[in-house]
Amino acid sequence: MLAAIAGGVFMLAACGTPMPNPGSTAAATADVQETQDPQRVPEGPKPDFDISLISEADLQDTEVTPIQSYSRAGTDDDHVIVHFMPNNAGCLGAHTSVVETETTVQISLVIGTPAESAPHSCTPTGTLASIIVPLKAPLGPRVVLKG
Repeated sequence: MLAAIAGGVFMLAACGTPMPNPGSTAAATADVQETQDPQRVPEGPKPDFDISLISEADLQDTEVTPIQSYSRAGTDDDHVIVHFMPNNAGCLGAHTSVVETETTVQISLVIGTPAESAPHSCTPTGTLASIIVPLKAPLGPRVVLKG
């Protein structure tokens, strides 16, 4: 029985989150707030893939698509790259709308079937895709939110 308890304690210790030290309360609070805000888009590294969609306004059969993460577009802070996984395979186009404030950048992403004359990218199911989103002002410390 002692071995089972010791094993259980080990499992809990291995799966638990580290306890913050008393001097890092502000950092721990910021981490909790960041993970509790379902609208916040996490910043991540630029994925290593080649499927990048061009923004198109003329789309058919559109659907709002959740943004999974974003990355900064190199040293140019006037653009972000949003990363998403289309629900269906096929030849897709995308369009974003952006609302900027002093503290946030809210991005809505819509994907759909492009007009026949528009250039488009074809994606297999389960493929991460991206689109470059221009901003009116540099991103800086602002928070990116789902639209």
